[in-house]
Amino acid sequence: MNAFQSVRNSGDLVPVGDRLRALAIWRTAVFGLAVLVIVLVPSFSEQNRVPYVAGVVGFLVVSGLLTNDALRRNHARRTLLLMRGLLMSDSVVIVMVSLTLGGTDSPLRYLVILQAVEVTLLASFRTGLRLVAWQSLLISGLYVVGPTLFPDSGVFVVDGSGRNELIGVVGCAWIAAITTASLAAANERELRRRRYDLEQLSAYHGTISEAGDIAAVAEEFVNSAVDEFQATRVLVALPELDGRLTVWATHGFEAPPSVLHLRHGSLLAEAVNATSTMLVTELQPDTDVELLVHLPAQVRLAALAIRTPAGRGVVLVEPPQTQAGRVERRIVSMLERYRDELESRVSNLFLIDSLRRAATTDALTGVANRGRLREALHAETQESIRRASPLSVVILDVDHFKKVNDVHGHAAGDAVLKQVAAALKGSVRPYDLVARYGGEEFVVLLPGTDLPDAAVLAERLRATVESSTSPVAVTISLGVARFDPAIDDEDNVIARADALLYEAKQGGRNQVRLASQPPFAGSGAPLPPPVPQS
Repeated sequence: MNAFQSVRNSGDLVPVGDRLRALAIWRTAVFGLAVLVIVLVPSFSEQNRVPYVAGVVGFLVVSGLLTNDALRRNHARRTLLLMRGLLMSDSVVIVMVSLTLGGTDSPLRYLVILQAVEVTLLASFRTGLRLVAWQSLLISGLYVVGPTLFPDSGVFVVDGSGRNELIGVVGCAWIAAITTASLAAANERELRRRRYDLEQLSAYHGTISEAGDIAAVAEEFVNSAVDEFQATRVLVALPELDGRLTVWATHGFEAPPSVLHLRHGSLLAEAVNATSTMLVTELQPDTDVELLVHLPAQVRLAALAIRTPAGRGVVLVEPPQTQAGRVERRIVSMLERYRDELESRVSNLFLIDSLRRAATTDALTGVANRGRLREALHAETQESIRRASPLSVVILDVDHFKKVNDVHGHAAGDAVLKQVAAALKGSVRPYDLVARYGGEEFVVLLPGTDLPDAAVLAERLRATVESSTSPVAVTISLGVARFDPAIDDEDNVIARADALLYEAKQGGRNQVRLASQPPFAGSGAPLPPPVPQS
């Protein structure tokens, strides 16, 4: 990071180079006008004007060269020092030209006031006040020390009216600088706050862009609402395909809800359909029953709808209030921007997840496809070798499936495959994998499972399919093999299980055949119950 960047990042709203350039333009315009007045107005002063004109022109040339050099070098700290030095020099030139040459009633004396306003606006309000103090010191010193240094000159001798003119100029400069500084300070605070808000929004965008799941994105939104806006309560609820709202992240709830429902007339139902942020002051006892369990009836909430590919969700935020009991418009506006970022990232994650599922899921049955099976089989065999844990493979085939297609039609055949896949998914454990291997064949991976337990689960699969009669009653034949690192690779264990499947079909179908393998050392964990079928 160079010096220019470090100064800019420290809190300056306008880069130092831009300020120096603006001051140079002002200096050229104002001092050029002063030179024209001095030259073209004969009554301006009876003194020799040539030294003054030459001095002003020389100062403009030198200051222009220094400014160009500073801008070319782009060194912020040196530029800042140069700008301060030129401001002080500007004051010296203005005081000398306006008061020394033209006297206390010179029309150019108002350049003192003009410079005070200009510096306060272009530099900073603090610099403007310091500049007026420097101008006051110059003017008072000029008319106090001047008579002593130049006793024969009448330039520095002022009468009562001249003294009043000087006091008026200095007083007006102070009034102008203080007034401008007050307004500039208020504007600068607002600009700094807005810049801070945008910087935090940018940081929030970067954080959620790196989040890989919806839970992390929702949690980051909650943290930002609490940290940046001092929200006392926050809730992020996203839609499910069944119409419910799942609560992904909360803050300020002792016992946060996990699921919310969109009841007609409720705050949630109105919020998800609203086109703008809703600000509510109380919950209704007849429609907001779910929220009243967790929130007081008299609560000020900002409710923001969030759109996702699955539908509309809602974000509830209880922001801080002003003394008048209102919510700042700035906070509402920034919450909407944070909501937009949340909405965009959640939608992207939905899309990524749907693409991932489409790439790894069989379109007809909804179970894993063959590509996903290959990835899982490779990972599980490596894990079995590394941990010395058992891994069993079940391959099964729908008996007489061609007859189903011939007699009942291919639509019925597709329905049978879906029913078999659903029965398999409902009979295995959460960490088992069901995949369609091809046609009417399916494979089930059973990590951490030796042959005896695999046989129990295979028999459960066979009985479940046999007991299902919708849309057509079918049976399955199954072959079960355990992965053996000494003889197997990923393809060989499937081939051994497939050979056992062939034996089961040759032996009469609707049965399970096991590989003749010795018990696995270290096995013996009981087989968990199946996952209830939804």
